[in-house]
Amino acid sequence: MAVTVDAPAIPPRHPACSRLNDDPLRLIDLLDFFHLMSDSSRYERVGAVLFNAEHGPLGAVWLDQGCQDQVNFDLRLLARIALHHDAHGLYLVHSHPHSDDPQPSRRDIEATRAAHACLAPLGIPVLDHHIFGTPDGVSTPIFKFRARGVVWIADATESGSSE
Repeated sequence: MAVTVDAPAIPPRHPACSRLNDDPLRLIDLLDFFHLMSDSSRYERVGAVLFNAEHGPLGAVWLDQGCQDQVNFDLRLLARIALHHDAHGLYLVHSHPHSDDPQPSRRDIEATRAAHACLAPLGIPVLDHHIFGTPDGVSTPIFKFRARGVVWIADATESGSSE
């Protein structure tokens, strides 16, 4: 039997957040989330896809919208959301709205490492990080850290993975 606990809503940090997800603890449908992330926008966006213990997706959460070339997000808010939904792992997802080639910047890699360092001790490792580039009308280029061999975990045993 599932038990539901009502938590107080956290005020949105950005006007776009209230337009897209007025309750940060409410998960967004994955299809809606990926449409949002691949939509052409002038501003970078960041969110996360949460996974359960069986590696099935729980849903996605909108974290923030930044400016044209950077976006910040609150690690405490991400931890709270992940714990609230009993997540056992997550993918970070953000957009590079002005790039056909969404290569991660040094700051992107550092943010991924910081998120993993914060969340892994809670049993919620960052499993991957996907960056959406500018859609061309046919497809959206996506850079996937794990597939491209970008390392964000200092010690592979931290993630509970034997990879």
